[in-house]
Amino acid sequence: MTISRKAFEEYLSRGVCIIDGAMGTLIDDAGLKPEDYAGHEGCPEILNVSRPDLIESIHRQYLDAGANILETNTFGANALVLKEHGLEDRVYELNFAGAQCARKIVDDLKVKEDLHLVAGSVGPGSRMPSLNHVSPDTIYTAYKPQIQGLTEGGADLLIIETAQDLLHVKTLVRLILDIAPDIPLIVSVTIESNGTM
Repeated sequence: MTISRKAFEEYLSRGVCIIDGAMGTLIDDAGLKPEDYAGHEGCPEILNVSRPDLIESIHRQYLDAGANILETNTFGANALVLKEHGLEDRVYELNFAGAQCARKIVDDLKVKEDLHLVAGSVGPGSRMPSLNHVSPDTIYTAYKPQIQGLTEGGADLLIIETAQDLLHVKTLVRLILDIAPDIPLIVSVTIESNGTM
């Protein structure tokens, strides 16, 4: 259920909107064993398919605490980051599953008196195009299956999180407009003490 940008703006204008908290902290607190990671220890995104029950439980905890928007467990689920775990061929699958985990919890709400949304989490990765670590074309290609998996898996909006590189953000915005031009988009940036990204 993707909502329109106009509907999202109206939703935000009604008052306070609470986005969930850190996924990684609660995953770390879960006391997972290596087998929970299906051979990919250190990659929290694999839990979308190996332990969806855990990811859904975390989403449920945040809804119970009052969150209106649940972020998917997909912060590092692009081809560049997943390649470090040997999972670059599973980008779409892990993002689709991540969106489905959050979507299931939102859709299972018994009381629908307020709108609850699923936000597809898109992290910055570790390579910056403005420093020539990676080309914008490589970013576009690496993130394309992530955006497709999130939108097709049920994300209502997308969040580009903790961006550190303006060229990276511009590339992702272009990609998102090419794939899902009407989906609401939030961008959060990391600002240094000198006022730059």
